[in-house]
Amino acid sequence: MAKIKLLCWNVEWMNDLFMGDTGPAAFRPDTDKPQHTTSTTVKTRREHLSGVLKDLAPDVVVVAEGPSRKEELALFFNTDMPGTWKVELQRSPGQSQNLGIAVRTDTGKFADPALTVRDTVDDSRFSPFLVDTDSDDIKE
Repeated sequence: MAKIKLLCWNVEWMNDLFMGDTGPAAFRPDTDKPQHTTSTTVKTRREHLSGVLKDLAPDVVVVAEGPSRKEELALFFNTDMPGTWKVELQRSPGQSQNLGIAVRTDTGKFADPALTVRDTVDDSRFSPFLVDTDSDDIKE
């Protein structure tokens, strides 16, 4: 039985690496400064993220604060990471950051398909709910 290495990582504002929500997925220019990490550049941020991933060599990566589109997550893994990856994104209406998953498929550790997906955007079980948790008549 093959061992599988799983990584769950809040990459913090990965969406800042990409051009936007329209058109084909594309990285912002290498010299741009990410909106939420202005002390670096897009190129350096990409190198840092992919460098950590390469060092850890996970088979599965769960990304918190991932991009707003699946195509952008795929662009990162297909451009900056070795191997072949299958990616998915759990979209959340109105969110610019989402949960994503990337599975490395060229190692022979996973059956085909490596992922099955359930779109939760219109699933009421994933809708926000508000509760007055501290009896102050404000639903949080």
